[in-house]
Amino acid sequence: MKKLLLILTTIFLSLLTPCKSFSQIGDIKDLANGAGDIFSGCSGSDVDAGCSALSCCWDGGFYFIDFLIDHHKEIMNMRYLDPTVLSFEINGQFAYALHFAHDTVFNYINYLPEVRGNLGIFSTDFRFNMLTEYTNDFPNSFKSWELLFLLNIIPDESFKIIFGSGIYNETFTDSYYNENYLEFKIGMPNQHDFIDMDSRVVFDYSTSKLPFFEGGIRYNTRIISFSHVYAYITLGAMYQNYYSSHDIWAARGGIALNFH
Repeated sequence: MKKLLLILTTIFLSLLTPCKSFSQIGDIKDLANGAGDIFSGCSGSDVDAGCSALSCCWDGGFYFIDFLIDHHKEIMNMRYLDPTVLSFEINGQFAYALHFAHDTVFNYINYLPEVRGNLGIFSTDFRFNMLTEYTNDFPNSFKSWELLFLLNIIPDESFKIIFGSGIYNETFTDSYYNENYLEFKIGMPNQHDFIDMDSRVVFDYSTSKLPFFEGGIRYNTRIISFSHVYAYITLGAMYQNYYSSHDIWAARGGIALNFH
């Protein structure tokens, strides 16, 4: 199991490659207009090549499925230690950032509402990402939503590895891309609080560019602990990059609810 965890972690860490530069909503929208999406630039030969690559890993796939089934049973047996393995989460998050350019100060507020359902080893996550720039008190927004299908690997009740893949929709041009996700959760000694670090990488396969990258870290303090409801205040920092050109560094916070 430790060997498999090492392989999975190495694969997903290799996907996390941010780039950098400046930041304005208008420039991001210009870059979005020139991008492709997940449904463009894929020929029949590309599909055949993908199928050939998958077929060579079929035997390994059986081993992985057996591992998932066994680990799902292990996680469900941990409910008495961690009831959140079968739960529904609501996260009301926002981030605030400043960018100084010439004689102008750009104020950003990023609204990040998110819901997640957890069933043992499986999770489904939906998030809305609305980056809003306030210049001269006039808002200008760049919006996207993300739907992810995740796997939870829990080698210990105080440590979780969550990874998966899904769809990223950039609403300005209504383009769809593939998004990959990796998260680590580390429980604190008080068994109430935890630290989580996560990263999202979006690929544009038609141009070999990254329309979106995000990395963040948060400390989550439990403020409510009822039999079937936990509530947390979260504080941390977040980095976003749009189209390998525009950086957003922000302080992040909010409230998270877990119903189990």
